[in-house]
Amino acid sequence: MSDAKEILVISGAGSAGISTAISAARKGHPVVLVEKSSAIGGTVTKSLIHTLGGIFSSSGEFINNGIIVELANRLFKSDPFAKKRKIGRTWTLQCSPEIYGRVVEEWIKEESNIKLMLNSEICGAEVSIDHQNAIPSIQSITVRSGDRRLDAGVIALIDTTGSGSVIRLIDPCLANDSEPKPAAGFIFILKDVESEALNFPGNIKYLHGIRDAVKKGILPVECAETWIDQGVYEGECYVKMTVSVQSGQLDPDNQAGRTSVRTLNKIRDELMAFLRTMPAFSKAYLYKTGDLGLRDGGRIIGEYCLTQADIMEARKFDDAACRCSWPIEYWDPEKGVTIAYLEDNAFYEIPLRALKVRNIRNAWAAGKCFSGDSKARASARVVGCCWSMGEAVADGIHKNL
Repeated sequence: MSDAKEILVISGAGSAGISTAISAARKGHPVVLVEKSSAIGGTVTKSLIHTLGGIFSSSGEFINNGIIVELANRLFKSDPFAKKRKIGRTWTLQCSPEIYGRVVEEWIKEESNIKLMLNSEICGAEVSIDHQNAIPSIQSITVRSGDRRLDAGVIALIDTTGSGSVIRLIDPCLANDSEPKPAAGFIFILKDVESEALNFPGNIKYLHGIRDAVKKGILPVECAETWIDQGVYEGECYVKMTVSVQSGQLDPDNQAGRTSVRTLNKIRDELMAFLRTMPAFSKAYLYKTGDLGLRDGGRIIGEYCLTQADIMEARKFDDAACRCSWPIEYWDPEKGVTIAYLEDNAFYEIPLRALKVRNIRNAWAAGKCFSGDSKARASARVVGCCWSMGEAVADGIHKNL
C-alpha cells in the first residue's frame, strides 16, 4: 500500500464495512479497514444476532445478487445448522454469531488488498477544496492505533460505523440526530433448555409467565417485552430484552453506559433465576451475553434521504444501490414494536445518492447510518441490506475513479 492516493479507508468492520472492503479489494483497490474494537463482525457478533434479515424476499428467494449470496453460501458451508428460517411473514438466515464471526474473519484474511486495523479509530481528517469540482474533498486521515498513529492519503472515505461518527468528526452538520431513538436490544444465550420452551406454542406460556411476574413486581419492568427465541442448536435459546436508550445507555463506552450494562446484567440474572423455577429451564445455564445493540445511532446527511413513503410505495430509483423488502420494524421505547409490511413480493430500492455524503466529493456511508428517515432505517438497517449497500458503495467509487 505504498501509493497513499489509491487507498480507500473504511471505518467500522460490521456488515457494511466488511462488504465494502471485500468488494473494493476485489476490484484492485488497497483498503484500510479501521475497527475500534478487538474483533470484526459488528452487531451480529457483538450483540448476538442469530436471525439475519434482509437477505431473502417475502417468497424466500435472494433479494439481491452478489456478495450477499456468497456470504450465505459460506455460512451454509461452514455450519450444517445454518439454514433459512421463516419468522412470521419474513425469511431470515439463522446462524450462530460465532460461526458468522469466524467466516468473515477468514474472508478478510483471504483478501491481500485489505489492511485490517483493530483497536483503532480515525481521529482526524484533512479536507480541502477540490478546485476541479469546486467542492470539499478529503485528502488524508489520521488513524490512532494504541500508541502509534497512521497518516494516509485517501481516494475515498466510507463511514460504516452505524452512527456516522467519522462524518461527524469532519463536520457535525453532516449528521442528523434530531429523531427520537428507538429501543435497543439486549440478548443473552441459554443452553440446556428443554425443547418445549423453544417451540411455538409451548414457548408462549413462558412469555406469559414473565409478563405476569412483571405485573406482580416479581421481575423488573425491563423484562416486560422479553422474547424467548429458539437457537441454532438443540437445547439453546436466545433471550431478547428491549431496552430504552433514552436514559444514558446510548453510549456503552461512557461511565453511564457501563453502569447501565451492570444494571442490565443484574436484570438478566433475576430473569434467569425466575426461569429456572420452571421445569424446562431448571438445568439452563448462561452461555454468552451480548453487548447492548443499538438499532439507531443517527444518520449522515446524504444527497437523498430515503423516506417511509418510499418504502411503503415500493419506490424504484435510476441509481439503485440495492433492493430491500424487510418490513418497517420500529421499536418504540414507550409503545413497543410496530411492524409495517410491504405487499407480498414487493420491494423498494435504496438509491446510491442516499449513501453519498452531501457536499463532500469522496465521502460515503453504508449500513445503519445511511441517509434515510427513522422509519426508513428501521427497515433497511438489517444485515442483508447492509451487506448489499457496502458492495454498491464500492462499485460506485470504482466507476467514478
